[in-house]
Amino acid sequence: MEKQFAGLSLRDAHKQRTETLLRQAALRMFLADGYEATTAEAIAENVGASVRTFFRYFATKDEVVFKGQGLWAKKVTASYMQQPESLPRIDAICESLVEAAEGMDRKSVVAYGKIVENSHVLRGKAAELIAISTDEVADAVAKKQGLDEPDAATRLFTQVVFATYQAAVKDWRDERFPGSLEEAIREKFRLFHTLFADTENSAGSAMSTS
Repeated sequence: MEKQFAGLSLRDAHKQRTETLLRQAALRMFLADGYEATTAEAIAENVGASVRTFFRYFATKDEVVFKGQGLWAKKVTASYMQQPESLPRIDAICESLVEAAEGMDRKSVVAYGKIVENSHVLRGKAAELIAISTDEVADAVAKKQGLDEPDAATRLFTQVVFATYQAAVKDWRDERFPGSLEEAIREKFRLFHTLFADTENSAGSAMSTS
């Protein structure tokens, strides 16, 4: 753990160490006892801190689980805006999602999934955050297309993109895909391309015979 604090001042290293210990303890307790049954007081006590210290690092208990998720969407949109104009938007968004997935740890993703899926409160919060992230990405897609705001087609495109990404993460998380998360994302988007091409071809054939 000490390597991650290298280069920080003693004060900043202490702050980051405390936040890390609180988060690790909270996640262990959420997994063992459930989110609702675990109190902020119990988490703080587990690492020898006060509940006031806990709330100095996390504004709410659910922030332990979701902290940083908003930054993920911003990373995806920033990467998407920098993709070459010549790249089709589906390929551009795939590359942006691959870039954002770099360094994700399967064990952490598994733990996150179990904690969220076993809590009605967290499932609702996760859905809210996904909707916010989808809107942010839709805004970026619209902006790159020269639109003032996302139209119906852009919103549908973004929703399908997120569903495709989530399917890739789930397959990788549950070890139904043997490779890396980056490879799983690319594989799902290749499948998306194939299905889309098949649909287009079928539609074209139907029109030519009518």
